[in-house]
Amino acid sequence: MTKIIIFNIVMIVIVLHINLVHATDRKIIFTGEISYGTLTSAIAEKDETLHFVTHSQDGRKIFSKCVQDDLCRVTVIIDDKGGYKFIKKLLKVEKIDSQAFPQPTWAPSFNCVKASTKAERLICSNKELSESDVKLYQIYINALKASFDKETFRKEQSNWRKNERDVCADIDCMLKAYNNRIKQLSQ
Repeated sequence: MTKIIIFNIVMIVIVLHINLVHATDRKIIFTGEISYGTLTSAIAEKDETLHFVTHSQDGRKIFSKCVQDDLCRVTVIIDDKGGYKFIKKLLKVEKIDSQAFPQPTWAPSFNCVKASTKAERLICSNKELSESDVKLYQIYINALKASFDKETFRKEQSNWRKNERDVCADIDCMLKAYNNRIKQLSQ
């Protein structure tokens, strides 16, 4: 009798374990920019990244349609255990024509296609921030030309970007950071 009860308990534990392992698998459609890596590559979309093994069968299928920096849409079964999303099974892959997406009529001083931080994506999404970025860039270039210690000046700008601009999570905060920096460099 005891052996039957232990056997039943073990079977229940095994079934629960199998169900938990597969509970993280889900089908998603993911659109993002392709990034090539030697061992693993990725498709990045806003704040999410989908990883895959570069030279796997799925990796080769993806790279047969899309290359570095292409916009690509994949339909996949993913495994997102441990916080990382990995392709478990590729169902469909297609290259997206970036011209099909409406482009804003404004642009900051950097290429929004390569925007990699939340701050850069926020700037790219807002006309007023983009215009402030361009204005600051123009003032910065002129101030840099007039600077005696260009390396220190560049470091100060980098520190401002990291410690003031990039800590902002909303438009108002970032506009204030830009306006303060523009005032500093205009003096």
